[in-house]
Amino acid sequence: MMRRGVAAGIILMILMLLGSYQLYYAAMVGMSGIRVGVRRYQEDIYALQNSLDAGREYMKTSLRYSVYQACHDSLKSSGWADVSDAPSSERHVEGDESYATLPAETVFDEGLEQNILSNINAYASGDYNFMGAYNVKLPRYETADVERTGENTLSINVDSSKKLEITRFLTKLKLGETYFTLKESAKESNIEEIITIRKNAGMEETIETPCYDLYLQGVEESERLTEKMNEEIAGEMASLQAGIQKPDANACNLVSGEAAGRIEDSLEADGVEVIDVTLTFAQIEYDNANGLCSLKSGTATAKAKVTTEGPADQTFPVWNGQELAFEPLRLVFIVKAQYATS
Repeated sequence: MMRRGVAAGIILMILMLLGSYQLYYAAMVGMSGIRVGVRRYQEDIYALQNSLDAGREYMKTSLRYSVYQACHDSLKSSGWADVSDAPSSERHVEGDESYATLPAETVFDEGLEQNILSNINAYASGDYNFMGAYNVKLPRYETADVERTGENTLSINVDSSKKLEITRFLTKLKLGETYFTLKESAKESNIEEIITIRKNAGMEETIETPCYDLYLQGVEESERLTEKMNEEIAGEMASLQAGIQKPDANACNLVSGEAAGRIEDSLEADGVEVIDVTLTFAQIEYDNANGLCSLKSGTATAKAKVTTEGPADQTFPVWNGQELAFEPLRLVFIVKAQYATS
């Protein structure tokens, strides 16, 4: 009987030891799971922060490309946001291309800022994906400010009332899963907590580009050429008012075309790319006694096309309407001079 009792006691002790070990093992596994879960949770948070940093760097690069493209488009549109914004009387169509007279500097500023906003919002139209696993929501930008801070240098500031953000769902603990699992999507019933991390979207960049300088050069050239064209027209109109020798009154009908041709030839001799010269005579008289055609009243209009290019060795990645290419910036515009007899 004693031996049976001892045996039973030994068996009980063994069972107790096995039970204690199982409890210990379960506790260790649980603690290990918590440690693994916390580490996983921290790593996810770091990855979320890194994805926001990467998203911001992506937008900084996008801003630079947006400025390059905006400069290309504005200069190609004669300094306007789009050449169609210019008054129809100030535009000239040449095949598939349209040009216009240069706008005021404030209009050029506004057009450039408008094009920058349009471009950068195209980049921000979808989420930024980091490492194929983290989608960062990009905001729509609302303001853009451009300032010429030096020769061939622009300071660009864009901002948004919203921020870059990324969201993850902390799901409830399930058997067989590590603790604190962050997921991009989850059923509402499984969500323990919603974690959203945000970063300011505002950016300020200094960018080297001859964009603004080309516009200012164009303004100077427009003023110089307008003065020259007015001088040519005024001189020809003064001669017509003094009288041009012609054999009869019918020959007076040829005077306007001949005068326009002389003005055009003179301008082209000075390297001006003339579009057209038009003279309209409201009143012209023929002096039979002296054989003179004399202009009494009339108007003259001359148009010229001007192309101003940036340095050939300074090219920028742009969409030129046909392909992506590295090209120098180019300003194309027209100059219009008008004159009326007094």
